[in-house]
Amino acid sequence: MSSSDASKEASAAGTFNTGHPEVLVTTMNDIPGYEVLEIYGTIFGITVRSRNVFANIGAGLKSLVGGELKALSRNIETARVSAVDRLVGHAMGLHANANSSLNVSVPVIAMRFDTSNGGADGNQIAVTAYGTACRIRKLDAPPATAPKA
Repeated sequence: MSSSDASKEASAAGTFNTGHPEVLVTTMNDIPGYEVLEIYGTIFGITVRSRNVFANIGAGLKSLVGGELKALSRNIETARVSAVDRLVGHAMGLHANANSSLNVSVPVIAMRFDTSNGGADGNQIAVTAYGTACRIRKLDAPPATAPKA
């Protein structure tokens, strides 16, 4: 990744799903004003990130005096954005296989994150975004026909 790509990604940290706003991603189990018609299943977006050795040395020194490790916080935020982007990609793939004549996306409800450290030196961070892909209908809209498999 080039430095300009890294800075774009870092500046986007904390802003989820800007690439495909037609895919609704929510942590709610229900969407007000909508009815869940069908559950497609659990979908995931996973990323694993590592920091360079100099950043690790700096973080080690910072931890001696305490305080926020801002570079690590940015790394985690960027990983969360990547994980959600991959989750949205999975939802878009499901939409491509659904009845596209309905012209609606596959929303993701009950989205959550899971984070863990790993690697031989413990300096890698894995972030998983997961949720439930479903088909919805606006409550005041006529019932839609089920998508063909």
